[in-house]
Amino acid sequence: MLEGEEVDHTPFYPDISMWYKYHRTEGMGDFSFLPGQLIPDKSDIHKLNGIMPEEYREMTYLELYRYFDFGLPVHIYYWYKETYEGITYKIEQSKDKKVEIYETPVGNLRRVKTRSSGSDSYVITEYPIKSVKDLTIMKYVLKSRNVEANYGRVNEIINEIGDQGVADLVITRSPFGKLAHEWMGLVILVYALTDQKREVLKFLEELQEFDLETINLAAESPAKIVIIGDNMDEYLVSPPYFQEYCIPFYRIANDILHKAGKKTSVHMDGNIRNLLPMIKKTGFDFLDGTTPSPINNYEVEDLSISLGKDMKVYCGVPSSLFTTDVSDFEIICFAERIINTLGDRVILNVGDILPPNGDINKVILLNKLVNGHVAKIGFNDLI
Repeated sequence: MLEGEEVDHTPFYPDISMWYKYHRTEGMGDFSFLPGQLIPDKSDIHKLNGIMPEEYREMTYLELYRYFDFGLPVHIYYWYKETYEGITYKIEQSKDKKVEIYETPVGNLRRVKTRSSGSDSYVITEYPIKSVKDLTIMKYVLKSRNVEANYGRVNEIINEIGDQGVADLVITRSPFGKLAHEWMGLVILVYALTDQKREVLKFLEELQEFDLETINLAAESPAKIVIIGDNMDEYLVSPPYFQEYCIPFYRIANDILHKAGKKTSVHMDGNIRNLLPMIKKTGFDFLDGTTPSPINNYEVEDLSISLGKDMKVYCGVPSSLFTTDVSDFEIICFAERIINTLGDRVILNVGDILPPNGDINKVILLNKLVNGHVAKIGFNDLI
């Protein structure tokens, strides 16, 4: 489909990684697999029963996908290694907190991540760049960094997936996305762009050069698809910021990757109604993680009219509908609305990931729908 070939039915690629992890490990330990990451057959997580439904306990993650013949979407994380020369990078870990410290000859930076309640994920509670003055220290850190790709890991994952699905190589955010989400935080960044814009823009130019090194490594990789994980949301990156700071980088990155024969994607899992009119300018081949209302602030129809001629999209039935007493009928209606609106441009999924408390039976139902084992709903049924 991504190569422009015709398909005989809508592809269905649900991400059930969080559901699987939770049902294997609930109350029994911490196995740190990120959302969408492959849980390989060799992992010890499969030995745990947890609260996994009895009929699936003997199946690994991959075997579950093969059993139902779901399309398997995989994000390849940790495909490159960062090392530093001339500085000290260390992590201080406690039960609920992770402190990252960069010690350099020109000063130190400190980032604090705190574990979310009842979760394996962390949120940043202290950003390393606390003022524009700290940009000098971060420049020193970047110049001390070496990045080495591990293409062997990429090949290993692709080979284990086989023909059950597709894998994309994860690039962690654009330069502006890094500043807003990971390094400065939105409040400090907005003030800096207002009061000391020249210094911020100079830093963004230099950061882009460092990030393009990673883009070039991705271009040389065995993976066919590269995704920029910006987790875009207009409440954090406003339309003017998106236009001025994100799109120029996207176009440069896409040009490099397209010349290397890669397909490109961007993770757009937030409220993006006012960003949609600019999507055609980005140069991506498809969008990842898009989920319409009631999860986010746009409708399927808004998404449809925003796509470029050859652009494809992962679009899902909102995950909230899988955690409530919503009827199978409503689930099917929503899926058919997505398919009828987006046609051969859509890869159907659970938007954008099945939650730990989601109903796996509703996922199985959608798979039967796209494979023609559930009758399509006509107008008379809806009234």
